[in-house]
Formats: sequence, structure tokens, C-alpha cells
Amino acid sequence: MDKNLLRYGRDQARKGASAESLRFKLLQAGWSDAKIDEVIKEVYIVDSTRRTVFSTIAVLFVVLFVVVMVYAFLLPNSGLQPSPKTNVNPTPIVQSCASMSSDLAKDSCYQKEVDAGFDCTTLTSETEKAFCYRALDNKLTS
Repeated sequence: MDKNLLRYGRDQARKGASAESLRFKLLQAGWSDAKIDEVIKEVYIVDSTRRTVFSTIAVLFVVLFVVVMVYAFLLPNSGLQPSPKTNVNPTPIVQSCASMSSDLAKDSCYQKEVDAGFDCTTLTSETEKAFCYRALDNKLTS
């Protein structure tokens, strides 16, 4: 295809010329029907299809971005951000407090941990959770 002819067709389309008016101008200039059909197909069908595909992809990326931003900022406990004061490894605390023989010693141990920000939900033992929540209740009521 003649690059100058294609450039002329795209320029006319950008200026708002319809396919029919472009056909008429090119026929007057002496171009063959086959060449004119190629230019019109490229300018008015292929180029517009490319723009449509690009626009669709751009809209999808914008929607995806908005969804991710909503998920990240409006739902702070959604998993993208760590919850505050979450103990990553509760095992040493459970071992130290659970190994205490008296309930009073366990209460004191868990009270120190809760005061330091320990998260009782990380415990798996129901017995140890009870001690931890009792310490949390004590902290909240004092």
C-alpha cells in the first residue's frame, strides 16, 4: 500500500472526513477502486478497531486499579496490611505462660503480654485463650 496515500487518508479522517468523501476525493485524484478500498479499510475499519481494543484494555486496567485501591485502603483488615499488634510467633509466650504452675502466675504472665500488645486471637489452646482474655478484660476495665 502506498504510504503517502495511507497518510493522506488518515489525515483526512482526523479532520473529520467520512469514508464516502475520502473515496470521492481519491477517485477525482485518479486512484483505482482497489487502492481506495485498501485505504478506507485501513483507516476506517482497522484503525478504529485498534482504538476500540486499546480503549477497552485501558478501561479494564482503570477498573482493576480502582478495585485494588478500594480493597487496600477502604478495607484495612482485608489482608493486604498486617493487623496491628499481631504476634507473629506466639509459641514462646504460650510456652512461658503455659509452663507456669499456678493460675495466679499465668494471670500475671498473660497480663504482662497483653499490656505489651500481645494478640490473644493468635493462641490455639482454649485454656490459654481464657487466661489471655481474662488479662485483656482486666486491662480494659482498669
